[in-house]
Amino acid sequence: MKRFQRTVAACISALIAMSVVAQPRPDKAPPRGKSAKSAPISYKSKADIVITEEMMKKFLLFMQLRSALFTSPVSCVLQPGGVCVIDVPVILVPDPSTPGTDYCVALFPEKVSISGTSSTTTEKTIIWSLIPPAAAPAGATFTFFDDKAAVGKAPGIIILTDTNKQLHNGTIGDGTTSTPDPTKWLIKNKHKIKGEAVYIPVIVRTDNAGTPSEKVSVCGTPDPRITND
Repeated sequence: MKRFQRTVAACISALIAMSVVAQPRPDKAPPRGKSAKSAPISYKSKADIVITEEMMKKFLLFMQLRSALFTSPVSCVLQPGGVCVIDVPVILVPDPSTPGTDYCVALFPEKVSISGTSSTTTEKTIIWSLIPPAAAPAGATFTFFDDKAAVGKAPGIIILTDTNKQLHNGTIGDGTTSTPDPTKWLIKNKHKIKGEAVYIPVIVRTDNAGTPSEKVSVCGTPDPRITND
């Protein structure tokens, strides 16, 4: 009798399992892992860009004169504490075709070399220091780019490439005052591995800051090098 009950129970369990497996999937069940497709993006407007012969002539002229944004390469003479200061003169270039209009240009050494690189050297500090034009217009200031909403966080010096990751902790100021000087930019150099880094400086001209006539523009700059020799 008990054997018969066990047999019946096993058959009922098997039928229940089969009925669960055999349940048909609802026809309208939403597929898993899929989302609605976004509308296609049209890029047809790029066909409206026309490069004229006059533009090409200006491009070639710009590339020929681009080296004028560099000053001669320098070897850094370190100050006490391992500080390398790079002077950056800012000049104004008048536009002969538009009287009263000028453009600012920040001149950087084509390459700054820091000698004595080795695995046992101590970290160095690089500071770029802007020198404003001798006869700057009234109300004009020249600073490294910074984020007014989070002071000291924006990249006044953008490191494009640094193969050995020697440069780090870039910030506004020179590290000597509680209120950062926006005409200075500081970065640390581990100075333990030889190599070259390429960077882009971002220098901003501000006219009549804080007034209804405030005007902000970017000064011309090159793409210089920092070399650990």
